[in-house]
Amino acid sequence: MAELFYLLLGAVFAGYFALAGYDYGVGVLLRSTAKTDEERRLVLGALGPFFLGNEVWLVAGLGLLLAAFPLAEGALLSGLYPVLVPLMAAIVLFTAAVQIRSRAAFARPAWDLAIVVSGFIIAFGWGAVFGLVLQGLPVRLGPLPLITGALTTALFTLHGATLLRLRTPAPIAERAATIANRMTYSAAVLAVAAGLTSMADAQAVRRPVLAAIATAGLAGTVYLAGRLHHRGRTGWALVATGTAAEKHAERGAERGEDPQAANEPDNEVAPEAEDAPQSDEPEAEEKDSKDEKESEKKEKTINTKPKSVKGLDKAQMANALAVIQVGEEMNVPKRGQAIALMTVMQETKFYNLASDKYPSSLKIDNEGVGSDHDSVGIFQQRPSMGWGSVKECMDVEYASTAFYSKLLKVKNWDDMKLTDAAQKVQGSAFPNAYAKWDKLAYALLDEIHQ
Repeated sequence: MAELFYLLLGAVFAGYFALAGYDYGVGVLLRSTAKTDEERRLVLGALGPFFLGNEVWLVAGLGLLLAAFPLAEGALLSGLYPVLVPLMAAIVLFTAAVQIRSRAAFARPAWDLAIVVSGFIIAFGWGAVFGLVLQGLPVRLGPLPLITGALTTALFTLHGATLLRLRTPAPIAERAATIANRMTYSAAVLAVAAGLTSMADAQAVRRPVLAAIATAGLAGTVYLAGRLHHRGRTGWALVATGTAAEKHAERGAERGEDPQAANEPDNEVAPEAEDAPQSDEPEAEEKDSKDEKESEKKEKTINTKPKSVKGLDKAQMANALAVIQVGEEMNVPKRGQAIALMTVMQETKFYNLASDKYPSSLKIDNEGVGSDHDSVGIFQQRPSMGWGSVKECMDVEYASTAFYSKLLKVKNWDDMKLTDAAQKVQGSAFPNAYAKWDKLAYALLDEIHQ
C-alpha cells in the first residue's frame, strides 16, 4: 500500500512541476527574451492560460502527503526551513509581481526584475529541496542540493523557452529558440551529474538500478526535446520538456522511505490566477492542445499568393516564396529560412541578377545585372567558387537548395546569431550587414506560412 501512495504522490507532483515550469520558466526568461514593454506583455500573454494552473496539483499533493504520511511533514519541515522560507516568499512575490505589473506602469521595470529574480529562486529552491530530501534525514548539506537546484532551473528555463517559441511572435520566439537550444545541453549534463551524485550517496537512493534508469530517461527526454527543437517540432518539444519536468519530480518517489519530493507545499500558491496582466492578448484565450496542433499545421501550409510585404514588388515576393518553399521541402526550420531570406535581401534585394562577367548569364531570364565580382543569382553565388554552373546559380530553386545545404553543414548554426550563420555560408566582406533584415525575414515568413 505504501508503494501505491509513493506512486500517487510522485504522479501528483509530476503534474505540478510540468505546469509550474511554464510559470517560473517564462518568469526567468522575461527580460532576456523580451526587450520592450510591448514584448513583455506578449510574453506574459502567452503564459496567460497556464498562469498558476498548477495550484490544484499542489493542493492535491499536500493533502495526499498529510493523509498518507502524517509524520513526514514535521520531520521534513523542521530541517528545510532555510530553503522553504525564501522559496515561499519568492512564490508570493512572483504571483503578486505578475498581476501587479500591468496596473503599475511607472514601476514595471522593478516588477519585471522581481518576476525574474523570484522565478529563479523558485526554480532553484524546488531543486534544492529535492536534493535535500534525496540525501535523507536528518537534513544535511552536500553537493546534491546544488546540482538538483541547477537542474530544476535548467529544466524550467527550457520548458518556458519552449512555450515562448510556440506561442509568441518571431522576435521573441527567435530569442527563446536560441536559449532553448543552449539550455538543452546544460539540462542533459546536469541530469547525469545529479543521477551520479545521488547514486554515490547510500542514503539518497535505495534502488540504484532504478535510479540509473530514471536518470537515463530524464537525460534522454531532454535530448529528445533538443532534437525536436532542431527540427522545428516545437509542439512535441513542449511535450518532451514537460515530461522531463515530470520525471525529475518523480525521482523523489524512488526512495523507499520519504517520497515527499515536494513536501513543502504548505505554501498555498493559490491566490486567484485571474490572467489580468494578459487580458489584452488574444493568445491567452487559446487552448494548449489546440494551439499545438494548429501551430504544427500552420508550419506545413504555404500561401502561394502572398500579399506584398514591406513594399516588395511581385518579382521580389515570388523569389521570397520560392526560397521558403525550398526550405520547407528540405525540412529546414523557420530559423534557417529566415537566415536565407536575410541573405537574399542583403545580396540582391530579392532580384535574380545576371553578371556582365558571364555574358551567357545575360541570356538567362533575369531581373537585373549585378557587379559584384562574378556573382550571379539571388544569393550572388560565384560559379568560380564551386557553387555550380552559371545556369544553376541563376536558378532560384537550385541556388536556394545550395544555400540551405551549406547552412545545414555549419556546426551549431542554429545556436548562432542569424547574421553569423549567414556569414558562415556567404563569407561576405560585410559580415554584420545581414542583421538589419531580420524583421523583414520574419514578416515574410508570417505572410507566406499561412
